[in-house]
Amino acid sequence: MNAPAISNESAPAHTIANQSFGIQGSYLFGAAQTFLVQIDFKRYRFPHDAFQKTQFCDPGPGCTTVNALGQYQTGVCPGPDPGCVTAVGANLIGKQTGSAQEYVTAFNGIDTDVDLRAALKILPHTYAGVGAYFKHYSYLGFPNIRGVGIGISKLPNLDKQLSLFASVWYYPAVTGNYTYPVSPYLGPFSGQTVPFGYSVLKYRAGATFWLTQTNLFLEAGWAGEFFRATINTPVSGWTEGSFFGIGTRFP
Repeated sequence: MNAPAISNESAPAHTIANQSFGIQGSYLFGAAQTFLVQIDFKRYRFPHDAFQKTQFCDPGPGCTTVNALGQYQTGVCPGPDPGCVTAVGANLIGKQTGSAQEYVTAFNGIDTDVDLRAALKILPHTYAGVGAYFKHYSYLGFPNIRGVGIGISKLPNLDKQLSLFASVWYYPAVTGNYTYPVSPYLGPFSGQTVPFGYSVLKYRAGATFWLTQTNLFLEAGWAGEFFRATINTPVSGWTEGSFFGIGTRFP
């Protein structure tokens, strides 16, 4: 990925996700290449900024933020500082604590996702089927989430020097279980587990250029993911950007 833009609960819209990359592989088999199995892997690394100076403190006025380890720290929210992050189950927590946000010090977050697909040919180089989606977060104690969905992939024709490709896959319920920190400030939510999830739409489109008399090809295009908050997730988000790379085909 060529420095894609990202927007989520920890990063405002159009934050640049550096050190990001993706890998995709496809395998065709059966008579007339009737069946497709495919893997799509992506990794995004992005900064979460925070400008207030914070320190650990005893709970009380001015000391109401609880981090993922259940430790209290200073930090005033809500406010314009990007360190203010919407909490999981904001409506629930807001009623209990008086604030639907918590102050989170600066960090570099990593989102890693992979989906595995199995599909049948419906048109030349075009396949429709089902997929399984998995996502891992490196921050805020967010859980691993997973779900199943449907989609369509139009593969490039690598027998031609220039060919187009595209795919759209939709996962309506990608879910996991989030556990709140253990803290008396959270009242009945202290250490409790709640469902956590999104619906996810992934797309990818571009072109390949076969390097004549080799098994290699170049590719370039645009790819993205949209996450719609569904169950206790703080906000909806997205990631998108251009990509370019090199691939190979096996005889």
